Amino acid sequence: DDIVESTNFDVKEDTYALYGMYDSTGSWLGKPFYTQSGVRYFSTRFSTSGLQKGEPATISKTYDDVLFSMNAVLELNDDWLWRASVDENITRPSIHDVAITAEVSQASRNEGDIGRIFIGNPYLKPLKSVNAETGIEWYFDEGGILAISGFFKKIDNFVVEEVKAMPYRALGLPASLLQEGDSEDDIFYVSTPQNADSTKFKGFELAYSRDLNFLPSPLDSLGVNANFTYAEGKTLYRDVQGTGENQVKTFAGLSRRSYNFTLYYDQQHW
Repeated sequence: DDIVESTNFDVKEDTYALYGMYDSTGSWLGKPFYTQSGVRYFSTRFSTSGLQKGEPATISKTYDDVLFSMNAVLELNDDWLWRASVDENITRPSIHDVAITAEVSQASRNEGDIGRIFIGNPYLKPLKSVNAETGIEWYFDEGGILAISGFFKKIDNFVVEEVKAMPYRALGLPASLLQEGDSEDDIFYVSTPQNADSTKFKGFELAYSRDLNFLPSPLDSLGVNANFTYAEGKTLYRDVQGTGENQVKTFAGLSRRSYNFTLYYDQQHW
């Protein structure tokens, strides 16, 4: 098993927010048209304490932003809806990633293998995305829906792991984190979370759901719920594994195809 020795750290994060929304109802092209728009202001105060280069350190920062969103629905007729939305979102880095901390892997390894060290990055910025989506929905029979939508996202500051080979001594970490037999002159793979360049990805989604009430009893209480999503996107990775080479590769953690299928049974008491 992989056992990790780490330095102690402390993280404090306070966020204050204010938002407003506005709903409107009208008509467009002679059809009922609904919109909902909103704006949110937030301010985040962050601080972390721990050992940095072997010395006690505290890093504090404050950041704020204004985010918007707008949703629109057009009733084409009783069974068809057109939807569209544009919005901004942020995702803050995990506490583990922004803490002043160092974790040295204590996994048993063969002679000559290079050890691994994780070092937090308190200077990480929150991920921010601008999202746009539009789609058509068809409501048929009772409780049935077939929908298709397309989406686009522009993402700034996505967090990726930067890996470099470095001697332990250059990190300024205490020797007590090393396992028996390791030396401060040994080379380790040091991974640190970093903000990546701006990236974009796009895709589409299909969704289908309905009760199978046309089947003979008791099968008429069955139903299905299914969806399929396709997405593609690439981003620039800088100085890959310390080689000085930049590479454009698939967006981290993105699955091109994902799908779900559910078969359910629904009655008054079951």
